[in-house]
Amino acid sequence: MPSLGVPINYDRGKKLSRFQFYLPLSDALYLKAGTLEGDTKALADSFAFDVLNLAALAGRLLWRSGITPEPSMFTRHDILDVTVDAESYFVMLQTACDILAKIIVTIGVEKKGQAPADSFHKFTEWVSRQLRQPNPRLTPDLCKLMSSDMPWFTEINAIRTSLVHRGKSVWIYTEGRGFEWALHGGESKISRGTDLLTSLQKLTLGMLNFSDQLADIIIPGAERRQAREMRIIDGLYVPALRHLLEAYSTPLPSDDLMLTAQCLMSCRGYIEAAFIGYPGGFWWTLLLDLSRQLSHGMRASRVFVRSNGLVSDCRFVLTHESHNFGIVACDVARDSAEWRTGVTESAKRLADDYSTKKTVVVVRWIEEGVKSLTDPSVALVAAAEPLSASKQCLALWNI
Repeated sequence: MPSLGVPINYDRGKKLSRFQFYLPLSDALYLKAGTLEGDTKALADSFAFDVLNLAALAGRLLWRSGITPEPSMFTRHDILDVTVDAESYFVMLQTACDILAKIIVTIGVEKKGQAPADSFHKFTEWVSRQLRQPNPRLTPDLCKLMSSDMPWFTEINAIRTSLVHRGKSVWIYTEGRGFEWALHGGESKISRGTDLLTSLQKLTLGMLNFSDQLADIIIPGAERRQAREMRIIDGLYVPALRHLLEAYSTPLPSDDLMLTAQCLMSCRGYIEAAFIGYPGGFWWTLLLDLSRQLSHGMRASRVFVRSNGLVSDCRFVLTHESHNFGIVACDVARDSAEWRTGVTESAKRLADDYSTKKTVVVVRWIEEGVKSLTDPSVALVAAAEPLSASKQCLALWNI
């Protein structure tokens, strides 16, 4: 798994990990390479890198949004970081749209120079004129696609133009529950009360849905599925893209907001939090449930982000009634002396560093032959369900 993220070819028969995301448009362009004029592979990868940049910006914004309920940890100057990332996100959305224009011109306009290819906005204006002609210089499928309503692009283009060419700026507000935003300067329909990440979610979904329709025009999905390999993006910030598109909703008042903020701050960044399953994976669910039971979020964590995507030797400290309790987390308990010794030593180091009252090793899957660790004072918890693991930890901690 590349840390920054790259587009790669991937076996179509394999299941995607949470660090991977399928882009139908990039896939279709790669399969179409060689049958069209122009470098369709370069266009495919340009679009993929734009989406990866959106994923990285989404991760930073999601993390900062998640920590806002903890006032001692989110200071006023952090709003500047949110503002820069939000404005960058809107500009990157427009950049991705401009690549879409270049792709459509490459695949759907016979003669070079007939249509503007460097701007989606200029291209839509050109298409509008063409659709009024008896013989538009665009294939019928693309004429149909481009004649559909695109409110998502109208909004992206208006915001980007306001920011880059009209001297406006994004203003960010928070009441300790995510971010509201407004477009400041001159008249604007966007005013305080609009949830920032909901806006980004809606516009990103609109752009990606359009790109998926374009992919089906280039090569239908059924035909793409016949190929042995597919084009995907792979990287540590990819979970943030899934989070934004599939799991994010405007935060509502809840006791969990503060606990989540404390756990996120303990992780020190979105990549670390996502690696242990934020917002709904096994380890995150376990740690958040323990935080609820103990009425306090994690005190500390050390997350080792590994290229194979497996959690191994990650360490967490929780607090209850002035006592610290430790967890060493591993996805797999290995039937080897090396694993037993290593994880036992890790538990003892955690106990020494934080003076834990009790430290346990928690695993999700256990190889046959693993019954206990090298030191009987370090308990081993094996559970395939996070809430079951939480109950066992609390029982061992006598809570």
